[in-house]
Amino acid sequence: LLSESATFLLSVGGVICVIIGIFMPQFLAFLYPDFVTSAYQPQFVLLARILLVQPILLGLSGVFASVTQVHRRFVLFALSPVLYNLGIIFGTVVLYPLWGLPGIGIGVVIGAVGYFAVNIPVVIGAGVLPRFRLPSFALMRPVVQNSVPRSLALGVNSFTMLFLTAMASRLGTGEVSVFTFAGNLEAVPLAIIGSSYAVAAFPALSEALSLKKHDEFMKILSTSARHIILWSIVALGLVVVLRAHIVRVVLGTGAFNWDATRLTAALLAIAVVGLVVDALELLFSRALYAARQSWRPLAYQLGPARSTRHSRSCSRSCSSRCRIAACPLRSRRF
Repeated sequence: LLSESATFLLSVGGVICVIIGIFMPQFLAFLYPDFVTSAYQPQFVLLARILLVQPILLGLSGVFASVTQVHRRFVLFALSPVLYNLGIIFGTVVLYPLWGLPGIGIGVVIGAVGYFAVNIPVVIGAGVLPRFRLPSFALMRPVVQNSVPRSLALGVNSFTMLFLTAMASRLGTGEVSVFTFAGNLEAVPLAIIGSSYAVAAFPALSEALSLKKHDEFMKILSTSARHIILWSIVALGLVVVLRAHIVRVVLGTGAFNWDATRLTAALLAIAVVGLVVDALELLFSRALYAARQSWRPLAYQLGPARSTRHSRSCSRSCSSRCRIAACPLRSRRF
């Protein structure tokens, strides 16, 4: 099954990425019209095409990481994003001065290779190293049925963020950077608390359901949820109180002046309010996937997406920056 899944993902993902790469100039011109007349437009298109290698590698990493999680090797699983970010840093610091924007893309690909490679020893040790073969339709059918709603749910999230980024790009120079910086800072406590508990609980939840231990399933779910709520509230309070200090320490250098710090800190305070809900969403989604109810998380994601789309008009007011940041927060009420 692992071999068929890897081959199917590589084939389908490769075809999709090739099609997107061919029409990348038109796609970027539609999303970011200001870049059409920019002197960096050719490099920007090349960067986007290089980055298309990343989803293929990360997709294969997800297949391999499932083996890592089943064997409870969470240290290696946690090491993957570290190597990924180191590759990005290497591309930014070393390759960007040499090759410009494409150097950053190459750094991202290097990080994705590291993300993928860290799971290989576990797969080899388990004796399930995949071999590329023609996928069996009967074998892949249940996998596709369960993965399609998960992929669509991730696509809804990506579309929402892409929509908000496109809105921010129309507000003026630097707005996309401020929006991205605030989101990245909010993602740190979310990854440390929400992702950690959700990833660690998923194998136990799946095992409990497979053994028909429903009481054990509810015990694991409720215990994990209580821990997430506790630590998320603590992190929420710390981030809100220390938001300006966090932004200044992490980003306060070069052209990032005090005005940019204040704006980013304000957006961070708005975004982090949804930390508890975001963290619980990661846990509850995995609980539904463990119960093989993969369509329900997708249905829950469609409400926030519609809310974000209808919030576009709010960006035209005088407080457009903060209102754009509030769109994801408003959608989390669903």
